[in-house]
Amino acid sequence: MVAVLDPGVLGAVVVAIIVSILAPIIMGWVKGQAEKEAVLKAADQAKAEKAEANAQRAQDAADRRAEKEQDWARQDLVASRAETAAGQLLESQALLAKQAETAARVLAHNTESVADRLDVLADGQIVIHALVNSNMTAAMQAELDAKHALLLALRRNAELEPVVTQDSKDLIVVTEAKIVSLEEQLVERAGQQALVDAQLKEHGTS
Repeated sequence: MVAVLDPGVLGAVVVAIIVSILAPIIMGWVKGQAEKEAVLKAADQAKAEKAEANAQRAQDAADRRAEKEQDWARQDLVASRAETAAGQLLESQALLAKQAETAARVLAHNTESVADRLDVLADGQIVIHALVNSNMTAAMQAELDAKHALLLALRRNAELEPVVTQDSKDLIVVTEAKIVSLEEQLVERAGQQALVDAQLKEHGTS
């Protein structure tokens, strides 16, 4: 004789079987979702940290750039002041030389005696040449002194820079070359002045 299960018992058994089958699946899905959320959260945190690091690097670069621009501005100001002072000094010396030349020419022109006029003119030309050469030599010496001061300032600024820029190097090289050129010209003018002094002595001009 076959036993007949009660429908309620049978239903409970079926439910238990279904639960035993689905429970591992559901637990696995829940665990996977939790792991997925953890991975996404970690990824978001890593992105945030990376963005913060990039922002900090950008700020540091901007700060360094601002410091360099301030250094460049100071260098430009020093160079501009030195060049202006040298230019003003050269203009003043050139004006004095022109005035001396004009005065000597007027003196030669107003000499009454033809013979004396010729002698004075010769002496006057020597004097003019001596005055012009002397004043131009003084102007060049002043420019040389200004270039030396400029070079010193540029080298000091370069020492203060974390990294010496190419513009600073080029300006130093140009200034050094100008100093060499001026020193050579001054040596040449010294030789010319010696000749003029000898001519003045020969003509008895003091």
